[in-house]
Amino acid sequence: MKKRVALFANGWTAENLVNFINGLVNSLKKDSVDVYLFTCYSSYGMDPTERKAESMIYALPKLDSFDAAVIFGPGLNFTDDIEMIFSSIEEAKIPAISIGLPHDSFTCISVDNHPGMYDLCKHMIEVHKARDFAYIAGSLENADSNQRLSILRECMTDHDLDPDSIDIHYTNWEVGTCKAEIDKIIDSGHLPDAIVCANDQLAMHSIVTLKDGGISVPDQVLVSGFDNLAEGENFYPAITTVDQCYERVGKQAALRLSAILKGDNSIHIDYTDSTFISKESCGCNDFNGDMARRHYAYLRPYSTQRNYGITGRLFSLEQAILKSQSYDELSNNLKHIFNNSNGSEGDTFYIMLDPLFEDIGNDIPLPAYKFGDEFNVTVGKFRSVPTKASKVSRKDIIPESDIIKENRLYTMVPLYYETFLCGYIIFGDALASISAMDLYLFNNRVNRILMFLKRNVQLKELNIKLSELMDQDALTRVKNRTAYEKYLKNLEADFIEGENKPFAVIYFDVNNLKMINDMYGHEKGDTYIKNSCRLICNTFKHSPVFRIGGDEFVSIAQNDDYEKRHELLSGMREHMKVLKEKGDSVPLTERISIASGMAEYDRTLDEDFSSIFKRADELMYENKYNMKNPG
Repeated sequence: MKKRVALFANGWTAENLVNFINGLVNSLKKDSVDVYLFTCYSSYGMDPTERKAESMIYALPKLDSFDAAVIFGPGLNFTDDIEMIFSSIEEAKIPAISIGLPHDSFTCISVDNHPGMYDLCKHMIEVHKARDFAYIAGSLENADSNQRLSILRECMTDHDLDPDSIDIHYTNWEVGTCKAEIDKIIDSGHLPDAIVCANDQLAMHSIVTLKDGGISVPDQVLVSGFDNLAEGENFYPAITTVDQCYERVGKQAALRLSAILKGDNSIHIDYTDSTFISKESCGCNDFNGDMARRHYAYLRPYSTQRNYGITGRLFSLEQAILKSQSYDELSNNLKHIFNNSNGSEGDTFYIMLDPLFEDIGNDIPLPAYKFGDEFNVTVGKFRSVPTKASKVSRKDIIPESDIIKENRLYTMVPLYYETFLCGYIIFGDALASISAMDLYLFNNRVNRILMFLKRNVQLKELNIKLSELMDQDALTRVKNRTAYEKYLKNLEADFIEGENKPFAVIYFDVNNLKMINDMYGHEKGDTYIKNSCRLICNTFKHSPVFRIGGDEFVSIAQNDDYEKRHELLSGMREHMKVLKEKGDSVPLTERISIASGMAEYDRTLDEDFSSIFKRADELMYENKYNMKNPG
């Protein structure tokens, strides 16, 4: 039986994560194992409520159904996320491998940042004669960012430079904050010799901001990064950096994981060295940046076409959600898009929604920050074939995961509305999508648009209620004349098409209303009308009743009421006869007297639809005359 491994990561580390997964899955090909990646895009710039909902994807898997877990530490910036992952693994009592996050109970594989970072700092000092440094940090509590700063301080100390002179700027890994901090450096009027950044992204944004401020890199200031991203290599000037060799780390993790899956649960502490790579942003000319950028330009048209594909797919997805006014409409609209064609989402793709999502437009309370135990397969295709599964348990995660022999990578991103965890999206073998940030675009667009879906559902419910109020008689609460006319149009259409079920029309006219109004007032008259209506409704319980005038009612007898129509109408008339015989012992407002006439379709009598109603009306007036003139 194929093994299952849960992998936890933050999607913002896309390139490092993809390199790691490549090393992991390629080295696990001899083992029968599927990797389930649970990832999200939580960041410091998020509202705390949204950030928590985003991170709850790490709580989705029931880990006691997995054979092992892997935690990819880079990018897991929040302590509560890390603690949630660690505690759930410990509770499930499964073995785990932690990448870069030490834990007493797990095997840990870490990149030793020291060799690469120290060589970078040494290169800046010895080769380029840098003496004055600024450090563009990540977040204050981030271990990787702090370690890189510590190594810079160490190298400065080793070269008789003052480590306390470093101008430190914290960015929380955010683009806008990075720009603001670089602007502070520019505005100070004092440029350092070198700006060392905690990663390549910060380095690129620093260079852009410096250029906007009229400062050239590397001519006026040196800049370095960390991570060796392809984007940094294609950038001009190409970013001097440190490669953490995550594909190699992935291979190491695969070796340990293979042993774990065979029963070896011994704990290991492994390291792999980082490597310094000099490029253009520090002033070195030995790196062929032009070749890298030519290769990037060669691939650019393919990237553009991919972007067109994902944009079009997301537009269709957005339109499908926006025009939906109920869960059923949403499900049908999404199935129409994804089950009839393949797009950038790949050939294996699911949208899983909590059954409670069907009530998202109602005002009922929904659970906060908690996944249910079962999900609707709202959209599902496996290798381009629409799934037959309608539900899946949280334990299984994937409907069809056990039907193929080769190893697969499944990636899960969260769906949520405010604090309600709606479900998750699944991508099959989506390394290219992770690298291109397609998963982020899907995740972000769907979560943003869910609020509009809720409003659509709420508006539909409100319109239904308003329509019901417009169609309801204010006094008796039965349907009014407006509703009656709508009903007749539909009934006539069915009649003309020959699709109607048998029905009978019963006209009612309340007797003695004018007398009661004149003698006792309209309040008593209203009570008399309501009592009369109640008798009609209690008689024809399974058929619609309409008040079409002050003292006139109509019922369309259907189904069981139609079958028993003569018996029901006779019983009503007998009840009124008993009330009349009791005389003054029954209050006048309860001594109901109603004339009635009933007709059903008769081919020998009725030439058209309206003649049925005409006959019922005539029979009612005949009954009214007989009630006033007995004998």
